Amino acid sequence: NGTTSFNLDPTQIGTVSTWALVRAGNLYSTAVRTDGTLWGWGTNGSSQLGDGTITTRTSPTQIGTATDWSIVAPSGGGSHTLAIKTGGTLWAWGLGTSNQLGDGAGTTRSTPTQIVTDTTWAKVVPGSSHSLGLKADGTLWAWGLNSSNQLGDGTTTTRTTPTQIGTDTTWAQI
Repeated sequence: NGTTSFNLDPTQIGTVSTWALVRAGNLYSTAVRTDGTLWGWGTNGSSQLGDGTITTRTSPTQIGTATDWSIVAPSGGGSHTLAIKTGGTLWAWGLGTSNQLGDGAGTTRSTPTQIVTDTTWAKVVPGSSHSLGLKADGTLWAWGLNSSNQLGDGTTTTRTTPTQIGTDTTWAQI
């Protein structure tokens, strides 16, 4: 709402009425408008908003100029964001030191970065230091830190890129 004050009551944010999807993360939020543009606001110390800075934003700020975003998922326990474009491509940005972005680099990204070239991503959920995704064919994928078996692949091996978990093709939710 343009301030850093606490609001105990529901408060309208701006006057725009074209929000298609809004998601709350750990001290930051992300959204997609009906025109396919991507927006973010809140804490940004690890570039989790994707605007190329580490500047905290007190009101919705457009991220880039692309108009083909369909899903955005901020991390509830970490500082990275995952998103899917309308063509089914997977994107990530923010803190990446545990390989939770899935690009194989293990570094922080300040703007949306495409992860692999697959075009069949349907859903994504970022954890604190890992990430999970579902493809349109019902397969489950995971990447990032795996020290507590959080990836579900039967190991404690960190995965630097999306790795299929099992062979089932009937996953519907993460």
